[in-house]
Amino acid sequence: MKICFFQHDPLENPGYILEWAKDRGHKTSFVNFYEDSALPEINGIEALVIMGGPMNVGDAADEYSWLEAEGEFIKQFIHSGKKTFGICLGSQMIADALGAKVYRNKYTEIGWHKVIVDQAKIPDRYAEVFPDEFITFHWHGYTFDIPEGCVGFIRSEATGNQAFIHGNVAAFQFHPEMTKQGVLKLVEKHEEVFVKNYPFIQSRNEIVEADNHFEINRTLLFKFLDRFFDQER
Repeated sequence: MKICFFQHDPLENPGYILEWAKDRGHKTSFVNFYEDSALPEINGIEALVIMGGPMNVGDAADEYSWLEAEGEFIKQFIHSGKKTFGICLGSQMIADALGAKVYRNKYTEIGWHKVIVDQAKIPDRYAEVFPDEFITFHWHGYTFDIPEGCVGFIRSEATGNQAFIHGNVAAFQFHPEMTKQGVLKLVEKHEEVFVKNYPFIQSRNEIVEADNHFEINRTLLFKFLDRFFDQER
């Protein structure tokens, strides 16, 4: 499968998703909007993975001039019927493309926080992929409503909608793709977020010392990606 990754910031890279793609023998390509915003031909790729970034849906066009064109591309790609998966900003852009509202969350959520899974809402093909609850990485201040026709099935204490899925579309607000190196670089670049004491922003030490969560998230992510991108299912 030919998978294209949309990247908005070098620190929010595909991480474990890229590891999975290489392990499964998929071909990969990248659009790094922070370097070159030229979009690919829709017919030239078979799946799209949209990563996170510090910007938000609807940000000023003069600062991120490519956001509007990217959003239109995502909308067209989804309607083409091809697999589309988004993380953080990517999930918000998918929600926006499907007509749902994207807005500032009541809380900023940063660090390793527990999410709760509503097993009754998970489509059958993803049975036994997600445990009832697990701890995963978060780095966001915005959230989304669940698009019409999609199923929301994960929440956290700070964020009511953490994931939705329907057919060829899936979106995670949280970051199961983050590697140890990725988390360390993100924390080092954004020390300013730890200055104030907010209820859902962990301390720098709490974040960087949480080594036991990476393998759990990697395993869960690989299981999900195998099911989501399995074209025979």
